Order: sequence, then C-alpha cells, then structure tokens
Amino acid sequence: NSNGGSGSEAASEAAKMTLEMSIGDNSVMEGVIVDRMLEVFKDWKRRRGKPEGPLSRAQLSRSITSSGAGGRLDGFINKLIKGQGVSIAVVGGSISAGEGTVKGGIGGYGHQVWTWINKSFPHPEHRYVNGAVAATKSSYMEACLKWHVPDGIDLVIVEYALNDGLVDNFEAKGMERLIRKIMMQPQNPAVLMINFFEHKEDASFQDLPDEEYTQLALYYMLPAVSFRSATYAEVAQKMEGFLIPGSREEEQEDRYFVVENRRHPNQRGHKMLGQMVINVLQQAAIEALLFPPSSLQEPSPGPPPPPLFKGNWVSATLGCYQGSYIEQLVVENEGWKVTDEGKDPSRPKVGWTSRNIGDRLRLKMRTLVDDQEDSFNDPLDGLLVKRDDPEEGSQPMNDQSGAEVAHLDHNTGEGERTVDVTI
Repeated sequence: NSNGGSGSEAASEAAKMTLEMSIGDNSVMEGVIVDRMLEVFKDWKRRRGKPEGPLSRAQLSRSITSSGAGGRLDGFINKLIKGQGVSIAVVGGSISAGEGTVKGGIGGYGHQVWTWINKSFPHPEHRYVNGAVAATKSSYMEACLKWHVPDGIDLVIVEYALNDGLVDNFEAKGMERLIRKIMMQPQNPAVLMINFFEHKEDASFQDLPDEEYTQLALYYMLPAVSFRSATYAEVAQKMEGFLIPGSREEEQEDRYFVVENRRHPNQRGHKMLGQMVINVLQQAAIEALLFPPSSLQEPSPGPPPPPLFKGNWVSATLGCYQGSYIEQLVVENEGWKVTDEGKDPSRPKVGWTSRNIGDRLRLKMRTLVDDQEDSFNDPLDGLLVKRDDPEEGSQPMNDQSGAEVAHLDHNTGEGERTVDVTI
C-alpha cells in the first residue's frame, strides 16, 4: 500500500475498479452495484464471514460441480440479502449427523454453515435443523422426510453419495425421488448436494458415485459440491493434510482429513465440507449483488421438471412408520423388540431389532400406489431392513446378510400386504 492508506481501503479500491471495468458504461447500475458490493465485502470481513478452512481457493473452485445458477438457490440468497430470516436443514447419513468430529453434531459441516450464515447475515429468526440419520440411504429419507424435516425450510443440504453407492441406478432413482419430494414442499426450498466418498486404497476417480448425482444436480439446477473433485489429486499424492490415519489415536491430527475407517471425515474434513458449502453460498450472494433481479425477474420456483429417470415419480402413498406407529404394523412377533439406535436424543432412530437366528417378525401394511407409473417393481421393495453394521451402513438383509424377506398374502382388494422378516 504505497499511498499510506489501510490494506482494507486498498482492497476496496481494487474491488471497485474491477467492478467498474466489468460493468461498463451503465453508470447508474455501476454506482448502485459497487456501493452494495463494497458494503457487503466490508460487512463479511468485519463478521469473519469468509469461508475459512483448510482448502485453497483453487480447491474450492474445483469442488463446485454444479453452481445451481438460475435455480432455487437464487431465491434463498435473495432472502438473506434482503435481511430476512431463513431456515436450513441437513439430511444424510452419519457424516451429516456429525460422525468423525470431536463435538458430534455441533462440530459437523452443517453447524459450520449455520454459524457462517448467522455471522454474515444475522437475524433472530434464522433456524437450523439437523435431520440426518446414521446408516441410512436416500431411499429411507424419501419415505421418512416428514419425520426429519419440518415444513417451512428454505434450504435443504443433502448428503448421501457415500451411503448410497452405485447399484444399477437404483440408489440414484431414490435420490431423485428425495430431491423431488423436497422441492415439492410448501416453502419451495432450495436443495444443495454434497458428495463425499470412501477413501479406499484402490478407489479410482471414475469409480466414485459423483457422476450420477452431478447429473441430477445439473438437471434440477441444484448447486452441488464434490469432495472428489476438490481433493482427489492431493489424496492420491498423499500430501500433508490429506493423509489417511493408521490408528484411532492419531485420526484427529491436522495431517489427516478422515478417521481410521476412511468413511467419515474427521474434524478437519468437516471443516473442508463446510468450507465448500459456504463457498457456494458466498459466490451466489456475490452474483446476486452483481446482477440484482428486478421485481419482474424474481426467481420463481415452480414445480420440478419431469423425472430424469423415466417414470420415477414420487409416490403419493409411500409410508414411513416410526416410534409407536411401527408397533401398529405387527401381527406376529418372535424375538424382535423395539429399539432406539439414535446416538442423539434429538434424532431418534427407532425400529424393530433382533440378533437371534430364526427370530421372525410378521408385518401387515397398506401398499396401494398412486395412478402414476411407480418406480418400484413392488412397493415393498422400499422396505428398509438392514444389518447392524456401523462400518458398512444400511445393507438390505435379504441381499447381504443371509436374512429372508418374504412377501405373503397378497390382498389387492384391500391394498394390504403381509411381510415376514426372518433372520
């Protein structure tokens, strides 16, 4: 700073010159936009609102696989800029629940995003909901969304790439239905997708599940960030800060970004994920100020387009039974009991469990579907039955662990079906 002014004044002047060059001859818009931009830049700096964290600017740029420009995120950002209160929710598996951090949910990436919003756009009516449930897939949240995400949410952050994996597009279809179900909520919320992956020794760039979910993000004009795109080169080259720990004792050191099981980011890794999301929101806010919408150009959410996967409509009759409601389905029980596997009292995970071979549970439920072409060959294919394996997550028992799931007593007249689950 050769003129003797402060560094912040020099930075502001440089930003003003850059904006004037980019705006051109429109002097009226130039003055308005430059003043607003400089005001926001100063405000963010004063509140420490920038996305601080371990990732470089280049890595943050690489992390954005879909900007969501022109989609619902614009409406969310406009509410923040206008000084209105917003509500955000997080859904996903154990990563979104805060697994791998030293503080649980309050140390996770979602809480970091929430903290940044409060610092950058303070409002007493901001609200944050963590609806994540460990060891579940997007197909679970599709059915049980109302249990975990209340009405009135403006932005839902979705993280299921690791738990879903890739199985003949079945999981991608479940993710699409979840996205559509969120977008159909009364508040017309924005959706932001996070893609994380299991860091196996032999994992190649093309074998990771980003591609299918990035296609969904682009199709529905949703912002999406990818841990693969941001950090794959650094991880492959075993750079400091992107190493994998060899024991639980060292997994929180700054040299590493995941815990020993390779499936969950550690505290540093959660900072990276939070930094990616904050970067998307910050970039969208800057663009909204550069190109402010007129009253005739306000983003209009509208209904989602037809499904990307043919016939992949959200079922109007897909049910989710939890808590005391699940007991209403049981007609016979040999050895099963209701258990809450949730690690956080605010996020219960209640279901029937058994650990003994031969135990049987017989359920009866209504399975009528709507008139649209249904995504499942059989409605009961959506029944979530899993083995208890925190390392592997939810695995269909009839496919993975020797249990038998039998569909009995078809009754098309009443729309009820009987299901036997036997270990």
